[in-house]
Amino acid sequence: MKVALVGNMNNNNFSLFRYLRDAGIDTYLLLYNNELEHFFPENDSWFVEQHKPYIVQTDLQNSERGVLLSSKNKIAATLKGYDVFIGSGITPAYFAKIGKKLDLFYPYAIGIEFYQRKMNFLRPNDLAKIPARWLQKKGLKNTKICIISNVMEHETVKSYASLSIQPIPLNIPMVYNKETLDSKDVPEKLNKVLERFKEYDKVIFSHVTHRWDFEDNDGINYKMSNINRRNDKLIHGFGEFQKTSTAKNLLVMSEYGPDVPQSKAIVKALGIENNVLWLPVLGRKELMLLMQQAHLCVGELGEAGTWGGATWEFLASGKAVINRYKIEANEYQKQMGIPFPPLLNITTANDIANILGDLEKHPEKYITIGKQSKDWFDTYNGQSLTKNYVELIHKAFQSRAK
Repeated sequence: MKVALVGNMNNNNFSLFRYLRDAGIDTYLLLYNNELEHFFPENDSWFVEQHKPYIVQTDLQNSERGVLLSSKNKIAATLKGYDVFIGSGITPAYFAKIGKKLDLFYPYAIGIEFYQRKMNFLRPNDLAKIPARWLQKKGLKNTKICIISNVMEHETVKSYASLSIQPIPLNIPMVYNKETLDSKDVPEKLNKVLERFKEYDKVIFSHVTHRWDFEDNDGINYKMSNINRRNDKLIHGFGEFQKTSTAKNLLVMSEYGPDVPQSKAIVKALGIENNVLWLPVLGRKELMLLMQQAHLCVGELGEAGTWGGATWEFLASGKAVINRYKIEANEYQKQMGIPFPPLLNITTANDIANILGDLEKHPEKYITIGKQSKDWFDTYNGQSLTKNYVELIHKAFQSRAK
């Protein structure tokens, strides 16, 4: 049985690919020709060479245009030779175009990508996409198994409901945490950052994209939106903490996202430039190496129901994590069938300052929380969660044999 994972947005499928191969499943990763460089396998693994024989670069594009311009013969030839397919993105539309059913689909975007995105029918470019949207809808409705990983993401819930699809609540093993790089092999540019960390008593780490300074000029309340990361709240909280702290502290953030200039303006206004380190955009393998040396990590602070990719990386790395969430722990367990992770919830910047103050006074408490984070991830995600996907793969394979 050969399993194909189609696409690699957010490194999701490359992580699942490695877990499945570890589980003995003959798995292949099929890359679209427009994957974001940030999510190339090379940026997510120090040992990518050993995986390359099972990574296939296709000539298909993760876009409506790609579906419309690709011939049926080209699509069929690309997908030939595999028994079970797991995909996201525009993958359902490709399967619909050649009259086949996708085995398993999970969305990576709010509201399901290439289905719920708003279109302006006065624009010729949007009009041209209608056939691809129709194929995506048809492909989703024909998919054998659909997954939802965030039951609090109402747009995704609504999208599935509009398709009369009852998705399976199941997380994605989107972070592979089984790699260890020998200290002698750490690149010099990262060693310099780690040496900088050593100059401080406490290192607070957050590589979340800076997306918080929205104009409400199109009828959407972005301040309450799931895409609002509220990085400003972190900076203000850290600044408040600095007023009373007797320690030497460092806030580490990434120069990633449209609102970096606005975030830097807050840093300057608060007079904390010497306590903030801006990292360039790095790959996941580099970020996870650096966050290992942080004393506390900070995820998304907006109004999302649960949490995003950065927080999954923090949990997988065994870190205490501040992350704003709205779902109740018992509701999460009811919906997902697993306990809630040991996240530190906040509402205001002052809440962040208080947690950082507690970290300064009781560092051992946060080491313990970090260990609990790693235990939770290894028990309910990662390799353990992959067992659920193995069961779904066997189920899909058996259904094809009937």
